[in-house]
Amino acid sequence: MAPASAGVIVAAVAVQGPAAEAGVRVGDVVQRYNGVSVVDTLQFYRLMLDSPPGSTVQVELLRDGSVLRIAVPVEETDTAPRG
Repeated sequence: MAPASAGVIVAAVAVQGPAAEAGVRVGDVVQRYNGVSVVDTLQFYRLMLDSPPGSTVQVELLRDGSVLRIAVPVEETDTAPRG
């Protein structure tokens, strides 16, 4: 993830991970996560880590000037926030 003016830019997506399977692509800008406006990378990681594994979150993305809303299943992760 990288900061953007309104959200965070997706810098990488695990090939067979839940985000890729839901349709998230490199270059997408995550603007909202479960209804919460995303302001920076650290806050985004905290939102992800606070989401219970097995749940599904609603993500609002900006892609090529269009807003997309997709459901992404949450998996358990050992990724810690950086920053």
